[in-house]
Parts: sequence; C-alpha cells; structure tokens
Amino acid sequence: MKTLYISGQMRSGTTLVATFLGHNRGIKILVDQARILAASDQAFKGKSIEFSDSMTVIEQLKLFEAFVNVTLWLARRGGKAGRAVAMKRLEPFLGYIRQIRSWDDNPYITVGDILHLPTFRTHIDFFNVILEHSVPITNRPTLSYAGNKETRGEKFAAAMASGGNKAIVVIRDPRAVVCSLMEKIQSDPNFGVKSDADDAINRWLTGYEICTQNPKIHMLRYEDFIQNHEEAVAGMSEYLGTDLKAGAGIAINNSSFSDVKMGTLSDAGISRWRGYRDQSLVSKITERCKDEILSLGYDL
Repeated sequence: MKTLYISGQMRSGTTLVATFLGHNRGIKILVDQARILAASDQAFKGKSIEFSDSMTVIEQLKLFEAFVNVTLWLARRGGKAGRAVAMKRLEPFLGYIRQIRSWDDNPYITVGDILHLPTFRTHIDFFNVILEHSVPITNRPTLSYAGNKETRGEKFAAAMASGGNKAIVVIRDPRAVVCSLMEKIQSDPNFGVKSDADDAINRWLTGYEICTQNPKIHMLRYEDFIQNHEEAVAGMSEYLGTDLKAGAGIAINNSSFSDVKMGTLSDAGISRWRGYRDQSLVSKITERCKDEILSLGYDL
C-alpha cells in the first residue's frame, strides 16, 4: 500500500479531486479527516520542523502526543475512517490517564503498545503511520494507495514527493481562489478561517513556488480537471501508475455556490471571479501574480 498526499490552497478544488480519487478502485482517501499538519503544528506550537531533519526524543514525544490526538479524533467519528490505534505507553509521559482508561470502552480503538510502532523521525513517518492505522487491516491488501487530503500543505507535498511518495497539488487561477475565499469568509460566520486578501495572495504565491521547484509533484489545474476531465485523469493515472476511471465519484459537497450540484462537473465557477464585486481586488491579484498567471496558461 503506497501513500498519497493531496493538497492545494483553500477554494482550489482539493475536495473535488480527493473525492474523485477516493471513488476509484484500490484507493482510500481521508478527506479532511486526519488533520496531519494541524496536529503536528499544534504539537510544535507553530515551530517549523524541516521534514528532512531527525527529531530529538522530546520532539518525538510531542509528535506521539499529536498522533494520540488524531487517533482519538478518528475514533470519535464512529470508526468511519477505520480503526484508530492508541498507544498505552504514552500514559506516564503525556498524562492521558483519563482518556486511556476510557479507550477500552470505545469499540473503534485498539489499545496498542508504543514499542510496536516505528520511530517518528519526520512528519512523513507520522503521516505514514496515521494512514496505516486509519485504514482497516482487511482493506489494505486490496489497496494500491491510501492517502489524505489537506489544504495549504504544499511544503509537505514537496517532502512527500522528494521522499519517493506521491503528491498531487491542485492549482487554480489565483483570482478565483482569493475571491472565492474572501466571499466565503465574509458570507459564512461559521467558516472558521481568518485571512485577508494579502495573506491569501501570499499563500498562493508561496504554494505555487514550492510546486514549481519540485518536479516530482503532480500539479493539476482545477480548470483542466473540469474542462478537460479525461485528459486530466489520464495524466494522474500515468503519475500514479494506476488506471483511474474518468467521472467516478464526482461530488462537490462543500461548495458555497448553489449552481454546483452533486454528481455534476460544472465550469460555472471557473470565470466567476470576473464578476466579483470588488474589482480592485481582482486587479490587485492580477498585478501581483501576473507572471504566474501567464505561466499557468490563464488569460489576464
């Protein structure tokens, strides 16, 4: 079972692509279920850990703590993502006495032993072990890939690809990404993301630069996935070395736009940014990302 990581900026179509891949035979994708980056970032309190660096014992313990948090979260979802594995020997180190005592009462948690798990030297080790224990054992022999989808994870995607794993990053016109994100933030008080336009533009540029510097990442244009679907799927099939079925499992269930229906590929959102109410923002994005827009084949 190989590992696959899917990412891209918020509002770039990552859910659509991940859902599609997960509906293909032999592929299991956790879509926004195992929060790998969020858990590891919380464990290190925002400290940047280079993925190629070996970790100290203290860092390993912190990452083990993050692992426990993720497995508990998965288990509380009723086992929909598979059986979670908790590690009993963390009790004297991390103070999870009450939680550990309740684990035996949850049918979706298997209490394991920390010595039976490999040492986490990097975030990639953490990612691989999470996937191994999030996918039911009975399903593993039938799988070619198990993966996870998270947004804003281009740096981790580059580390995955450089380490011989597969990483797909969805790229979308920055004007569509930023305008859609601003609209979502302003219209949905429960969205939970706090960002301004400048931050969104900078994040898009940073993600794009990371991807272009790593040829082992498969960059997928959202617009191609919609408008040239079969060709885009053929490209992913070649990259993954497996046959993907075009049109399988198409579902957009978190879009803020009512004209996108379940089970339908729609190009309605591709040019919606052209009618965005704040055209000064559109001009600002165009100016700051002009070279990147042109290099991706978009029109100014």
